[in-house]
Amino acid sequence: MGIINPKSQDVSGTSFTMSKGGSQNISRLLLITLLLSGFNISCSTTSWMVVNEEETDRDDFELISTEHYFTSQGEVTPDHPEISVELKAVNTYEYVQRIKTERFVQQYRPRLGYVLAGAAGAGLSYYAAFSDKLIKTPSDPQKYALTATGSTLLMLSLINMEPVGEAVKTGESRLLRKTGIKTEVDTTDAQLERTETALLRLTYQNETLLEEQRPFTGNSIEVNLVEELNAENLDPNADDPLIVHTRYNELEHIEQIPVTSVFEKFAVVSSEITALRNSPKINPNNILTDLGRGSQLKLVSEEGEWSKVMYGIAEHWVRNSDVYTILRPSEFASDLSVITVSKIPFGAVDVERNIPQNPAISFSKVGFVLANRTYSGALSERIYAERDSRLMQEYFEHSLGIRERNIVSAENVSNHQQYESVIRDLRNTVSVSDSLLTVYLSGYAEVKNSSIYLLSSNQAEEDPKLLNLKNLFEEINRFSLNSLVVFADLDFLGSGESQAAMNELAELINRKIPRSVIIYSSQVNQRSGMYTALDGEQKRHSIFTYFLAEALKEGNTTVRDIYNHLQRNVSFTSRRLYDQPQNVSIYGNPDITIAD
Repeated sequence: MGIINPKSQDVSGTSFTMSKGGSQNISRLLLITLLLSGFNISCSTTSWMVVNEEETDRDDFELISTEHYFTSQGEVTPDHPEISVELKAVNTYEYVQRIKTERFVQQYRPRLGYVLAGAAGAGLSYYAAFSDKLIKTPSDPQKYALTATGSTLLMLSLINMEPVGEAVKTGESRLLRKTGIKTEVDTTDAQLERTETALLRLTYQNETLLEEQRPFTGNSIEVNLVEELNAENLDPNADDPLIVHTRYNELEHIEQIPVTSVFEKFAVVSSEITALRNSPKINPNNILTDLGRGSQLKLVSEEGEWSKVMYGIAEHWVRNSDVYTILRPSEFASDLSVITVSKIPFGAVDVERNIPQNPAISFSKVGFVLANRTYSGALSERIYAERDSRLMQEYFEHSLGIRERNIVSAENVSNHQQYESVIRDLRNTVSVSDSLLTVYLSGYAEVKNSSIYLLSSNQAEEDPKLLNLKNLFEEINRFSLNSLVVFADLDFLGSGESQAAMNELAELINRKIPRSVIIYSSQVNQRSGMYTALDGEQKRHSIFTYFLAEALKEGNTTVRDIYNHLQRNVSFTSRRLYDQPQNVSIYGNPDITIAD
């Protein structure tokens, strides 16, 4: 029999043998692998949470009642003159309240402290299993137990996690059991049939301007007030509002709208000429230009005797008495008619230049010029009165041969004290030897109690000042005069008197001074107009004064010749320009020569 080598003998059992270095490397590798895996481990969980125990279930409701009402939308302005009256529905609902839950997702990760503690325990178990430092020559079961214990400790440390951040909603929600009832009121646009209509009525100053059945557009009645109304039927100076009345079944809606919220105000020049000024005061230096009759300007405001208007892009001023107000849509401002009368210096008009020079200067002649241009209150400014006054003074001096120092002039006499002062100056100028007094009067006049009054320039007070021409002529009667000639360019206002007052004033001086005469520019029931044709001639004087100067320029020296020239031209020109008469009248002796 051969000898059996024990090293080559087949052993049916299994043995757990490993070198010391190999066992340590394996334990380290296992530990590192588990640690790295642990720090990368994370997980999430989902849960349902109650967020509201009285959540309204919008799908579970009952309509209790519905009521309707009208309401206006938007603000009416001249740029947007539309009014919209909407029909609204007020619905009352009962909603079921329930418990509301929502689903949340929460992220988790291992706790660092636990992981480190588990790693330490696992490392100690592995070390004991694969080395003989702690347990001398551990058996295989011991090694299995220690390895399992280390792995278990490490795994337990890894699965002991902490939440990361806040739980995140998934957007999922559930309504659970009923907890109560909630009542809500909701206002919505009323739902109407397409054929439904409402009664629309527009009234102004108790007068119905429009009344008709108007169909609904959706749930609203829409009205463009500019298209429905005629601005001519509205009073621009009244504060009465427009009344918009809407009625549908038993519902009514009444709204008051200011007229100026629909239309804008415009000023229209009513006088023949008015000055456009850059400040609200009468001053020859603040006139921007002159405006002709019919000029239209946007009205900004009215302040006292003045109207602030837009001319171009700037604000300017005109007298209230020279304009009237109209209402127009806002787009009217883009098509305004403005008639400007350009300013020209004195001397540019034909009768202002080449005035005949009288070489015979007389020391026995006196001239008196009184002209009122500026008027406060409701009277229009007599725009060329001062120019008329200067023209007459030029002719008195150069054509009639009156010394400059013998010409007494006054403008814009506003009260009795000034009037008496002017008469006193005239008295002091006239001497005993003076033989001829030539008078020129210009201004508004009024016949009252058979007397003719020149209106003072201050008419703003409740008791307007009237300057009785009888006082002037009675004072003149006290002078020792050989001849008296009066040219009265008086613009009579609303007089229903007869011509008797003109005759009586003339007789007052005719009885005392036989060689005296008065020429009136018009009858008491006529106006004395300006020589201004907006599309043609611009003479910058009154018709009467222009032709008076023209008569003197043409060499007429007797009152008769001057009157004939006036009679031929004044009324004809007035009718041609204004289609109204202006008949010159004469009282007294026409055979007086006023220039040598």
